Amino acid sequence: MNKKRIIINLVFEYLLIFYLLFLLLENILNISMLKFINFNYLLIVVIILGIYIYISLNPTKKFKTISLSNKDIVLSSLLGIISALIINFKFKNFGLVSDILSIIVGIIIYLLNCLLVKNGNNK
Repeated sequence: MNKKRIIINLVFEYLLIFYLLFLLLENILNISMLKFINFNYLLIVVIILGIYIYISLNPTKKFKTISLSNKDIVLSSLLGIISALIINFKFKNFGLVSDILSIIVGIIIYLLNCLLVKNGNNK
């Protein structure tokens, strides 16, 4: 990878982490960050960088098949469960819909994390 792509990757990762942390602070701890930064502008930058990184991937690159370690499976499971609990906590007023939504989101986050760990190990 060239230096420009590495820098864009790092900026994307850090902006995504900051966006998610600010969103978590705003929703769970009721700490208002809207006085300091507009989340919509940050989200637009994150989406544009993510699309650029996705488009600029080399589509001819072959990935070898690897298996996940037990540590990776446990970590992915924990992230999925924690995400499901946060979603359930946030939408608990909706009753059964929040339970179904949290289960679906937890499964999606588990699967995405497993996919990302597999692709990260192929590099």
